Amino acid sequence: MFKHTVQGMLLASAAAAASLTLAQPSGQSRFEPPAAPAPSQSFVNFESPHVSPLDIIPDGSRLLAVNTGDNRLQVFDITMSGLVAAGAVQVGLEPVTVRARTDSEAWVVNHISDSVSIVDLDAMHVVATIYPGDEPCDVVFAGQPELAFVSVSQENRVLVFDPTNLDSPPFSIEIAGEDPRALATDGTSVYAAIFESGNLTTVIDDASVSFPGFNPYPGNPNPPPNDGLEFDPPVNPDLPRAPRTALVLKQDPNGAWLDDNDGDWSDAVSWGLHDHDIAVIDADSFSVHYAAGTMNLNMALAPSPSGGVTVVGTDATNEVRFEPNVNGTFVRVMGADVSQAGNVHALTDLNPHLDYTSPRVDQATRDLAIGAPRGIVWNSTGDRAFITGMGSNNVLVTDASLAPTARIEVGQGPTGIRIDAAGERVYVLNKFDGTVSEIDASTLNVVATARYYDPTPASITEGRPFLYDTHRTSGLGTASCASCHIDGRMDQLAWDLGDPAGEEKAFNQLCRDDFNTNCEDWHPMKGPMTTQTLVGILGGTEPLHWRGDREDLDAFNPAFVGLLGDDVELSDEEMAAFTEMVRSLTPAPNPFRNFDSTLPTTSANGGNPSRGQQLFRTANLDGPFNCIDCHSIETGTDPFVTSAILDQTTQSINSPHLLNTYDKASYDRASMDNNSGFGFIHDGTFESLFSFFNIPAFTFNSDQQRHDIIGFMLAFSDVTHAAIGAQLTLPEAADGARASLGEMVDAAATGRVGLVAKGIINGEPPRLLHARPRDLPVRPCRRAGQPHPTVRRRRTGSGVHLDRRPPRLRDPHRRRPRRGRLLRPGRTRRRHRSRRPPRLPHLLPRRLQPRRHSRHPRRHPLPERLEQRRPDRRLERRRRCQHAGLPRLSERLGHGLLNVGCPPGTRAAPSRGLPRHTHDPTGRLRPRAENAPRRTRSFNPLIASQTLDSCKPLETNDLRCRFRDRAAPIGGGRPHREYPTILASWLWCRHRPICLRPCGSASWRWCGRRPERAATSE
Repeated sequence: MFKHTVQGMLLASAAAAASLTLAQPSGQSRFEPPAAPAPSQSFVNFESPHVSPLDIIPDGSRLLAVNTGDNRLQVFDITMSGLVAAGAVQVGLEPVTVRARTDSEAWVVNHISDSVSIVDLDAMHVVATIYPGDEPCDVVFAGQPELAFVSVSQENRVLVFDPTNLDSPPFSIEIAGEDPRALATDGTSVYAAIFESGNLTTVIDDASVSFPGFNPYPGNPNPPPNDGLEFDPPVNPDLPRAPRTALVLKQDPNGAWLDDNDGDWSDAVSWGLHDHDIAVIDADSFSVHYAAGTMNLNMALAPSPSGGVTVVGTDATNEVRFEPNVNGTFVRVMGADVSQAGNVHALTDLNPHLDYTSPRVDQATRDLAIGAPRGIVWNSTGDRAFITGMGSNNVLVTDASLAPTARIEVGQGPTGIRIDAAGERVYVLNKFDGTVSEIDASTLNVVATARYYDPTPASITEGRPFLYDTHRTSGLGTASCASCHIDGRMDQLAWDLGDPAGEEKAFNQLCRDDFNTNCEDWHPMKGPMTTQTLVGILGGTEPLHWRGDREDLDAFNPAFVGLLGDDVELSDEEMAAFTEMVRSLTPAPNPFRNFDSTLPTTSANGGNPSRGQQLFRTANLDGPFNCIDCHSIETGTDPFVTSAILDQTTQSINSPHLLNTYDKASYDRASMDNNSGFGFIHDGTFESLFSFFNIPAFTFNSDQQRHDIIGFMLAFSDVTHAAIGAQLTLPEAADGARASLGEMVDAAATGRVGLVAKGIINGEPPRLLHARPRDLPVRPCRRAGQPHPTVRRRRTGSGVHLDRRPPRLRDPHRRRPRRGRLLRPGRTRRRHRSRRPPRLPHLLPRRLQPRRHSRHPRRHPLPERLEQRRPDRRLERRRRCQHAGLPRLSERLGHGLLNVGCPPGTRAAPSRGLPRHTHDPTGRLRPRAENAPRRTRSFNPLIASQTLDSCKPLETNDLRCRFRDRAAPIGGGRPHREYPTILASWLWCRHRPICLRPCGSASWRWCGRRPERAATSE
């Protein structure tokens, strides 16, 4: 989630290691290219899940923590008095894991950048980047010689890298499971927790439920009973006949497929599930075997002192039907010990104080529960484990058998946890607070809390508890909305949350009635529905839910009582905060699109997505209808509900959005070894998109057309540009990078993404950062003895190159401005102002444009290249700092306001004109030095293109530039103040302007009076 971006391009020098990252410009419309920056929407929230976000280096002297919100690795020194901030390193977008390989080297996994940043902890910068694939999650080091194992969640595999030779191609280990994330190792084996492993449940369609040969109940009822031959709760006698529905089944230990009434439906299921929960990889031979029988969401694991690993997570009871029966009790928080052979020794409920017979208990009992466990660590003796509850904001302390012995309250959203080698201190990373809690392992008290900078806005932090907090939103303290909508997404399961005793809801939405068909009222017995993602559901996708029976998110408020078991619904203010948080959830870049976010012409399934889009738009594939008639091209949905007759289903269905189609699981009815038991459409009964497009309602001419449409469906989402997060480390870029430098520059030139450069040059922060926003002229440096380059740009395959320009032309009609004439004592004015043309008038507000008062109009206008040669000087200097409560770093185009790193506790105010005075470090005015030059090159504020919401603490790896104050002489001295910033154009280094620009197709060279240095790049 990159927040502080620039619309345009930022290029930096890359002598030692510079990283370029494509980021999403803030304030951008979700479906349209941005027209102008919108500072109020400057935070992009991907809500990436932490996996292993905390680690201690081998010698125990430093603690490492990922700062996901700010795209940094935070480094703390472990001292006798507590944690001391030692700095931060900028890495890729959305770091979720850090692992220390040595005392001086750490690997950081970046979830959105699809990369792993290798950080030198001594120099405090990134020295290399590897690119494992889409949405990597974790890394561990094991084997002899030592190898790096990286889990790639979206591709269901683990890649093996040689840390001593990153140029060698990695070895790929395919994982037979959906979404492998957390990793752990005992040195000889690597254990991969399969996050969406399932729980041996699947679904059969309504036709199979009604079929006499499959239905075990007299009369073949559909829906079938769930309490003997009756329903629990009893059916409301005022209800009309319920629609036919699908049915969720679960496989018992004997292999039979049963419903929640112990009815045997085995004849209706011709496929099988493997229920792989933990993949056990031999670190030397790379062979894989699996452990089964733990839980459906394996969230975290850690090596067990007794051998093997301990895994924690949650297990769902989605085979139980009807909301009153699962109210508050539909999820269990579990722990299990898994041996190296893959045997599950014990499966333990981590909330043994609950009996799940009632949907709610008193608040004191709720506060004893742990919810959403995201981290676990054992002490060295193996008699105590510490487990973090991200949903319950506490740490559960257990004995060797995972029986709870104590609970410790920490910050909001605890995820990562580590214990020092001596076993005296336990460190917990609180994701939602931006803090690290230090716990005394003997007294089990929080003795200190270290805070790091977190730019997450209040609109998100205030709404997060209503998604995650299990103590605040559920009756037992174990469940929340995020129990099924994991990290705002989905659990790949189907749930039957109807209510036989409920009441019918009158239809109140727009009905698609092309053939005079009517949408029926909504029956409370709706059958199983797969969990939908919360990402991208607000803003043009209403009404909500599969049936469209929820007008907006407020309509789900009753679920806090009816489903989660809480005492009361959320207040209007709380619901508004929850809505704002859900609205901020942004889809990840689509991995099936080209780097420039266009549709490819080929896909893995053999289709042509570009041709599929044309079919989607224009072909009558569903009788007289086009796909786009119901699924708009922006989101894949529209405000209409399609009637059951028109849709050829048993009940009216809302058009779902298609933004996350590529992330849906599928299965094969001809296979006995499936990852998942649920597929596509509302009840998950279609095993794949190909089987869905094979129903008689569709009129495809060939299977190739089906593959083309499927290819387009997988690449459907373009809400987030496909290049967002792409990284390139110079001068040596490893194989597997998503794009070359030229492609990144071209992507940034479109204005939909920003190219951000950061790095270290010869052990120091870079002295130059050259910004080149789209539609702005370039002000380059030049080599000694060469003529000035032009402001004109020409494009080549490797980036932006600059042509040279002829010697400076002088306008013969230009007059020097006359001095002001004395009108009366103390007041002067200029009778004639310079006839110099305005600098970039289309970028300056009218009140700041230079006025042209002349009785003699210019006969021959200046050439265009000279018209736009340099910006107006009135905006180039004068930073007047005023004391304020918090520091601000604001750069707003067109408002004359330029705040560039004022001292802590200050902010900058707008200024006009060149200063006669300057400011000392305390903020006081002092006269300009006598020997100061009258004309100096200084900071160009026109490079700024948006507002940065707040300043970060000054870090050693921050991009910095030095501004030469007018009071400092040209011949020596140093500027009186350094301003940390991420934007600059003219910077002084050793009293000379220098820059770094691309020269040729594969090199970067210094400009200025320094000797040339060439460094190859990819």
